[in-house]
Amino acid sequence: MSKKSSKSAFLAEQRKQKIQKERELKQRKALIKKGGITLACIVALVLVTVLCVQLVLNSGVLLHSTVIKGEHFSVTKGMMSYYIYEQYETFLNYYGASLDQMSFDKDKSLKKQNYKEGMTFFEFFADNAYDNAQSYMYYCEAAYKAGYDISEEKKQAVRERVEALDPAVYGRGITTEDMYNAMYLGVLAAEYNAVIYEENVPSLEDIEKYLEDNTTACQYVDYLVYSVKYAKDDKSAESKAKETADAIAQCTTVEDFKKAIIKHYTDGKITEIDEKDENVIKVLTQAEKSKASYTDNDLGDWLFREAKKLDTTVIQDTTKNCYNVYMLLSEPALDMQKTVDVRHVLVSYEDFDSKEAAKAEAERIYALYNGGSEKDFALLATRYSSDTGSYSVGGLYKRVQKGSMVEEFDAWCFDSSRKAGDTAIVATSYGYHVMYFVSDNLLNWQLKYFEDTAASASSDAYKEIMEKNPIEEKQNKIYSIPERKY
Repeated sequence: MSKKSSKSAFLAEQRKQKIQKERELKQRKALIKKGGITLACIVALVLVTVLCVQLVLNSGVLLHSTVIKGEHFSVTKGMMSYYIYEQYETFLNYYGASLDQMSFDKDKSLKKQNYKEGMTFFEFFADNAYDNAQSYMYYCEAAYKAGYDISEEKKQAVRERVEALDPAVYGRGITTEDMYNAMYLGVLAAEYNAVIYEENVPSLEDIEKYLEDNTTACQYVDYLVYSVKYAKDDKSAESKAKETADAIAQCTTVEDFKKAIIKHYTDGKITEIDEKDENVIKVLTQAEKSKASYTDNDLGDWLFREAKKLDTTVIQDTTKNCYNVYMLLSEPALDMQKTVDVRHVLVSYEDFDSKEAAKAEAERIYALYNGGSEKDFALLATRYSSDTGSYSVGGLYKRVQKGSMVEEFDAWCFDSSRKAGDTAIVATSYGYHVMYFVSDNLLNWQLKYFEDTAASASSDAYKEIMEKNPIEEKQNKIYSIPERKY
């Protein structure tokens, strides 16, 4: 072969390889371009899917289905969302600063935090909300059949309360109509429940007859008690404990009794009633028992049937390995302290940036009342009160016992000058309370029989309501309710 032909062959091979490389490069570019288009399509599809999901969640279409259905009322998933987050908001307000100790993060999904093993916080709130919604349905169905409804003025107050709320707090896709329907159901149920309760209370004649037949059960006593403990199965220690208890029981005055138990409790280090000392405070707090009712045992018989004021006795408790020394401070008597009925509008500090702002709102609400009627005040409570336990019944608390409310609230209610129609603004640790005094009510001794009887009769009435008003339930649906945004 000539040199020329060899060179031509070489150049031909070079051109062939170049063409092949260009072809391969073109193919790779085509593949890359195609892959980029495919990836872009996938990304776009994912974004569209996410967007569609968000649109569906925010639209509320997933909240339309019914969870509980009765003959005249129903609870939708949208209404359940309101009930769930109403429970949640109450939980946040109640526990406040202690949430960290519970390992709870309010900025994290409720469905990703466990309330306890096998149950998320969302499920916990949902179950509680469902129980409430179920009882609302029964009461509302019964109210409808009885021809009972809340007033138009109260419906308007409920509507205004709803319109002042942010729907986003109560779920994704929830509407003001969902919130109104949920709140209306709760308010109607609370009112009709109160009606049923009051229909089943005993009369004053019934209460007096009960006192006549069960005097001891209506009385109370105050006493002191101190436990002298001993080691189990140690006869020597048991005998020594008995001697100590008997010695304390020799005391004939309250002062001597207290000194004796302080001395024993502190191993003789303290013998006087130093009310500033932590040990003295502790032992006396544990020893003092007030307003104790009768129990059917040796102690009950001694306190209510045998002992006189300042008498002492020793009673062994073998289950706790101790001798209990008792001194009667007051002989059996009826508790003649009155209870009261009161309405209030709570303006919670939690709802405002400052206490000054909360106070200004309380003053605004008080000005709106402007000396009106009790009905006017009740409507204001339904419209404005932060107290979820009473706004549905116009802020009403009936038969309140002294000492059962926060200190400042209690002091105002039980002021000796208090009379029907009195109003005021009272500041407490919870917020500002716009107060309305309704009236005095039963005496404390009357209350236990009254409430036990009414509660029993109301429970029977509720069972009858359930039997006469069957409802369809789909509780499993509540767990798929979308969470609100965090």
